Amino acid sequence: AFLRAIGHSRESWEAAGLSVHYCPRSVTENPRFFDHYVRSLPGGFIHGHVRDFLDGKVVVTGEPADMLFGTTWLSRAFRFPHAEDGEENPMWYALERPWQEVM
Repeated sequence: AFLRAIGHSRESWEAAGLSVHYCPRSVTENPRFFDHYVRSLPGGFIHGHVRDFLDGKVVVTGEPADMLFGTTWLSRAFRFPHAEDGEENPMWYALERPWQEVM
């Protein structure tokens, strides 16, 4: 949607005050997409986690409809190392692990 509205050039994105930031893993998830659509746009790598990058910025993530982190209930699964009953939270810092291990 942004490419359609703003265009594909670095200049048009800079004029609109937009940039694209990503983690190194995002590039490897779909390298052809990165090369074709993202590489030439202003922005760069995020060091750390996207929550550390916010700092008053408006952030649009690549999650469709913000299905996971947009809900308060599910976001709790990623905030606390232990459940309310004291049991270990298997999803705590598990976003890098294969889903089969976490679920």
